[in-house]
Amino acid sequence: MTTATDQGHRVPRLLLWVDGEEAPGQVVASLSVEERVDRPSTFSLVVASSPVSGPPDADGSAEGGDWDTMLRGEQARAMGMPGLRLLSRVTIGFSLTVPDGTGPVDSQVVFDGYVTGLEHRYAQARVPDSELLVTGVDASCLLHVETVTRRWQDLSDAEIAAAIYRRYGFTPAVDTTPRRTAAVTSLLQRATDAEFLRLLARRHGFEVFVAPAATDVVPGRSPAVVGHFRSAPVGRDRLPTAWLFPAQAPALVDMTARYDAHQPATVRSWHIDGRRRLVRSVEVDDPGYARTGTVTRGAVVGARLAEILGGSGTTVVPADLRTLDVPDDDEELAALARADLRAADWFATAEATVAATRYPAIVRAGRTLPVTGTGPVFAGDWYVRAATHRWGAARALPGDPPVAETGVAAEEVDFAYEVDVELVRNALGGEP
Repeated sequence: MTTATDQGHRVPRLLLWVDGEEAPGQVVASLSVEERVDRPSTFSLVVASSPVSGPPDADGSAEGGDWDTMLRGEQARAMGMPGLRLLSRVTIGFSLTVPDGTGPVDSQVVFDGYVTGLEHRYAQARVPDSELLVTGVDASCLLHVETVTRRWQDLSDAEIAAAIYRRYGFTPAVDTTPRRTAAVTSLLQRATDAEFLRLLARRHGFEVFVAPAATDVVPGRSPAVVGHFRSAPVGRDRLPTAWLFPAQAPALVDMTARYDAHQPATVRSWHIDGRRRLVRSVEVDDPGYARTGTVTRGAVVGARLAEILGGSGTTVVPADLRTLDVPDDDEELAALARADLRAADWFATAEATVAATRYPAIVRAGRTLPVTGTGPVFAGDWYVRAATHRWGAARALPGDPPVAETGVAAEEVDFAYEVDVELVRNALGGEP
C-alpha cells in the first residue's frame, strides 16, 4: 500500500505570533500572505467571532457583553484568542512535517508586519457566521507614516537606502551603487521614506522591500527585519525543482505561462554634457544578471522582423529610448538605461499553484524556481517575483492519499496550505 510518506505528503501547520507572543493558529479560519519583492508584502486573516456573555440582568438573563475577537490581554489569552488590535505586530510562518514525525521539520517565517485594518462582520446568524477580518502590511508600513523634506549630501543611492533602513532599526542589505562624479552632490527628498526608496530603486532597476530575518521570534521583542535594495538575484538562492508531471502527484497543481513581443530588447539613451558640449550615447541589451534560458525576446523578434522585412532593405531592432531621468555622467547614463531595460526585459510570465504538502521546500519570493514537465520552451529557471501563501479549508488534490492512509490526526487535515506563485523569466528554454 502506498503511504503518504512515499508520496511525499507532509502535514502543514500555521505559526502565528502577535506582538512577539505565540498565538493559537487553530483560531484562524483562513489566511493569505502575499510576499513580494517589487512592492510591500501584505496579509489578511479571518477569525470566527462569537459573543461573550455579559453580567446577568435583573431578570437573570445574560446579554452579550463583548465579542471574543475584541478581547485584549489576559481576557483574550484565557479564551485562546490572539488579541489583535490596530498596529499589533503580526509574524506568520509555516512548518511542514511528515505524518509520523520522522525526518526534519521545514519551518520558516514568511511575514513580519503590522495590523493596519480591522473589520468586524456581524452576520444575521451571529454564530457561526460573524467574523473578524484582519489586514496588514509588512514592516515597510513604518516608512509611510511621515512625509519629510530632507537633503542627502554627497552619498550614493545605496548609502542613502542603508541610512533610511537604519533609522527604523532594520538591517540593510544593499547592492553598492557609484557616487556621482561631481565634487559635492545632493539629493532633495520631498516624500515619505518608502516613496523615496522606490524612486532610488527605479533609477537602478532594483528591488526594494523588507523581509523578516532568519531569527527566532522572541516574546516581548520585535523580530529582526532586513531592508533590501538590490538587483534581482536571478540564478541564485535556488529552490528545489517543481514538477508538472506525473499528473497523479504534481508539485505544480496548475500553471499558466505566456510570452509576448510588446517590450523592447534594447534601450538607447543620450546625454548632453553641458560643460563639455558633447553628446554621449549608450545602447544596453544586457540586464546585468543571469539569463534564465537561451532564447531572448530580442532573438525571437529580431529574427521574425528580418523574415518579414527581408526584401525591403530595412533593418528594425526592437528598441526603446530612455527619457525618464536626466543622467549626471557617463556611468549614470548606462545605469539609467539598464534600469529601463530591466523593467521591460522579462520575456515570459506565469502564474502557478504549488502543492506545499508535497513540494520539498517552502516557496519564497526572490528565489529561483526550476520547473520541469512543461516542454522545452517553459522548462528551466523561473524567478519568483511573488508568493501568496494560502491557508484555509482543505481540498483534495490529485495524487493525495486517502485520509485514512495518511496516519494524520483528523484535526490536522481540516486545513490546506498552498502557494500561488508569480513567475518571470528573461529568456526561454527553447525556440518558441
